[in-house]
Amino acid sequence: MHAIGFAIRSSLLAQISESPVGINERLMTLRLPLTKGHFMTVVSAYALMLVSDETTKDSFYSCLRATLQAVPRNDRLVILGDFNAQVGTNHNVWSGVIGKHGLWNANSNGLHLLNLCSEFGLLITNTLFQQHNRRKAT
Repeated sequence: MHAIGFAIRSSLLAQISESPVGINERLMTLRLPLTKGHFMTVVSAYALMLVSDETTKDSFYSCLRATLQAVPRNDRLVILGDFNAQVGTNHNVWSGVIGKHGLWNANSNGLHLLNLCSEFGLLITNTLFQQHNRRKAT
């Protein structure tokens, strides 16, 4: 069984005009109003384990791509979740996708995530901040 969702402060519920949308057991979106008629779409994702077969991983990332393509172009986009990925330290190759403070080498889930982020112009923010290695991974 998989579990994804959003925890929203009760006092903010009245400001949210659209309900969260469950795409499947691993993906969910929430569109939040910002100021001056702007919106932010938040995607909650729970990716497959590293031991999953490539066909299953490809299916997950295909669904995630379709979800991101459906986000209105003017929305701010944030993707949160567990991707079971190591994106590595090769910030020269993945310029604009990862920062200088990654960890280890990229694994297969990391390569899927790096390609997706590159395709959609997304940045993996936890690689931007310098911190002790013990705090970079769980």
